[in-house]
Amino acid sequence: MITTRIAQENDVIALTAIGLAAWQVAVLGLVDLVKVRHTVEVAFLSFLRNNWERVLVGEIDGALAGWVASERGDGTITDLWVTPEMQRQGLGSLLLEQMESRIVSMNIDTADLATHVRNTVAVDFFRKRGYAVSSLSTSYAAKLDQNVETIGLRKTLIERPERDAGSNLFSYL
Repeated sequence: MITTRIAQENDVIALTAIGLAAWQVAVLGLVDLVKVRHTVEVAFLSFLRNNWERVLVGEIDGALAGWVASERGDGTITDLWVTPEMQRQGLGSLLLEQMESRIVSMNIDTADLATHVRNTVAVDFFRKRGYAVSSLSTSYAAKLDQNVETIGLRKTLIERPERDAGSNLFSYL
């Protein structure tokens, strides 16, 4: 059975391990794992220690198996990690849906996220759930000591009618 809940401070170490394991699979062949693994592990640990209250965790049959976060508490989903052996069981979809519901409850229209451009598994996962490409960029990641190609994805969560019906006046001229 899949369940979700808000993270607790004592989940931090286990969630760090989940994030690191999922990250290693996602970037296999894209980065030098030996060179950057420790840096990434410390980044996960630091993030989770300082933001655990913004994390939703997922459990499968009572065991921690994944997590999702919005680091800034806005419409940006900064993390979604499911332990590799538990992927493709619906947990990632459930966590994403619940984070989207939190974003909607804050009256934010869109959800945004980003991943490595060559992380095709993640890109396909998000596109199947209604996300569309919103940006492509390359930037230097000091912690990884390399350029990282990123694809931004966006999903409209709240459709709003036009605020000013007269705003399209010129489209008829």
